Amino acid sequence: MVLSSQKSLTWTSVSGAAQYWVFRTEGHAGCDLGMARVAKVYGGATTFVDSDVMPGRAYYYAVMGSTGAEACFGRASACQAAPLE
Repeated sequence: MVLSSQKSLTWTSVSGAAQYWVFRTEGHAGCDLGMARVAKVYGGATTFVDSDVMPGRAYYYAVMGSTGAEACFGRASACQAAPLE
């Protein structure tokens, strides 16, 4: 049986951002490994719940503000480890 878990993320809003892109990586390499975009958060919201994670596994996240166009985005936040459960 596989048990799923959740990671709740919050961040500070960025001026001019119409949406936020949430990036995630996992495993032993942590922030030194490439990240995949796992979500787009719309409407000025500054929270995201990642429900596609497993308990006891290390996950790392970064968030990037975007104007809404795929080619117009800002600087990514620092990579942060999510607490283990």
